[in-house]
Amino acid sequence: MWLQANIQQARWIFENVYRPLFKDTLSVVAGLRDYQYVRLETWREIKESSLGQFVQQDIFDGLKQLERTLTTSTPPDGRQ
Repeated sequence: MWLQANIQQARWIFENVYRPLFKDTLSVVAGLRDYQYVRLETWREIKESSLGQFVQQDIFDGLKQLERTLTTSTPPDGRQ
């Protein structure tokens, strides 16, 4: 019973947190390859919601740093 509950919780966290973050990160990589201005939309939503508590600290810190880097970059049209 305990194992089943933990497996279900892990599956829920994966489906609702890590899968969307992975897709978001892939879209950022694709955008950067095409020299597009990109943002981490899903990450922003997750970190500001109650789901943020489920993100491992090292991943949380890495995405925060990536977000800072992306937001301090100048878009191709020169707007800030």
